[in-house]
Amino acid sequence: MSTCRVLILLYHRVATLPSDPQLLAVRPEHFEAHLEVMRTKGMEFSRLVDLNRPEAWSAGDRVVISFDDGYADNASAAAPILVRHGVPATFFVASDHLDGQRWFWWDEVEALLLGPGSGADVPPAAPWNMLSPPRTRAQAAYRTACLRLRAMPRARRERVLENLRRSRGGSVQPPEPWRAMTSRELRDLERPGLLEVGGHTCGHALLAAESEAVQRTEIESDKSVLEGLLGHSIHAFSYPYGAPGDFTAVSRSLAAAAGYRVACANHPGLVRPETDLLSLPRNLVRDWDGPRFAAMLDAWLK
Repeated sequence: MSTCRVLILLYHRVATLPSDPQLLAVRPEHFEAHLEVMRTKGMEFSRLVDLNRPEAWSAGDRVVISFDDGYADNASAAAPILVRHGVPATFFVASDHLDGQRWFWWDEVEALLLGPGSGADVPPAAPWNMLSPPRTRAQAAYRTACLRLRAMPRARRERVLENLRRSRGGSVQPPEPWRAMTSRELRDLERPGLLEVGGHTCGHALLAAESEAVQRTEIESDKSVLEGLLGHSIHAFSYPYGAPGDFTAVSRSLAAAAGYRVACANHPGLVRPETDLLSLPRNLVRDWDGPRFAAMLDAWLK
């Protein structure tokens, strides 16, 4: 049996943000440093969709890069860096968020509870994130809201968000740093054989909280929209949130029935030839500088 292993890295954003309570953004200079570290270590890069091909397991250890959600900076910042380095990646896109149709809910909650005009108490000078204890009432409210909203079925979450919007004076369009890609940016992002698009449900649904019918609609409709925009089939999927309890055996079966060849989760681990291709582990990357990222690579590949 082959001893080849594949490390799949999970990114969300390449951006320098004024605030990032979800720790989703990696600064451009750090992202470039990550690629340089992997090149220096002699690591080979693979496309995600190639993992279902026997030849993918004939070489040594490899790295796959993936992005979740479909933020605009995937196209404006991440893609140019990847192209410059000749590194392949897959971008998983929640199609309801394209073209400024809606915020990602955690960003909207941040704007409503922590942003300018929110009435929040003045935050401390040091940055704050969800992994740290809240230091203000507004941060505590944001943290509580996010934990509760994350666990909800999408329809219920939308109702709660609408009530929150009304209590805060109504909704606004996502500003530039927080918007998703446009349809044109999505099409322009693709580079055949290098940069590819995958599905991520229509509305970033917590599949485990949804009925089978809703799960099917979220998975199949998202795939149909993306394929219509791109003009070709897509073969890779990412379960939103992606922890082991965030999707089910039904979710996996529906992804397979939709025609996906590979599907990614969000829990650490290495992919081996015997790994279930519809439940692939990924290692979440934070905004680390080159040396810290190198240390994390060593730990993951130990």
